[in-house]
Amino acid sequence: MKPRFQTWAAGLAMLLVPTAARADVGTPLMLISFGHLVGLNFCIGMLEANLITRVFHLPPGRASGRMVAANYFSVIAGWPLICLIAGPLQTLLPGASPLARAPLFLVVMTILSWALSVVLEWPFCAWPMPQKERTWARSLKASLIAQTASYACLIPLYLVVGPTSLITETHLQPDTSFARERLATVYYVDSRDGALWSVHLDGSSRTRLRAM
Repeated sequence: MKPRFQTWAAGLAMLLVPTAARADVGTPLMLISFGHLVGLNFCIGMLEANLITRVFHLPPGRASGRMVAANYFSVIAGWPLICLIAGPLQTLLPGASPLARAPLFLVVMTILSWALSVVLEWPFCAWPMPQKERTWARSLKASLIAQTASYACLIPLYLVVGPTSLITETHLQPDTSFARERLATVYYVDSRDGALWSVHLDGSSRTRLRAM
């Protein structure tokens, strides 16, 4: 009876403790991100280890643990660095049409992420190599090969399950012909003066409301 009582008590506690409800729990992006962190990093590490073992003729199994560790280290150390880069980059790239520049932002961030992975995993690629062959150029080449191969697998995967519709589905419409109701009013912050403006969908009655 004791395990059953503990189960009921735990369930009751979960119901009574206030928590935030989220409508996007379990979406494919969240699932793939969690799977990437927990399991996919291991698979990628084994793939990279097998690749550099074949290319550089290393003893079988020598690179496996090191490359798996490299991938988890890359996630832990690289995520804060990517967040630091993304903030300033978002202010530089958008320009007057932020949504139109979003694909460029995603492409640039992917390239930067790849380059950062090459640098962070560089020492791990040198680790399994024999002492006489452990040069910076050889290990950098190994890291370049490993990261290029893993990103070649990851990019198609995230294009399928990630929030990349701005690249795969967006079509820029130069006018408002798609809108059924032309009498609606759009409120926006003008990038030129930073003020709040309103305008009708047909471009008429543009009015400056107040400074921000």
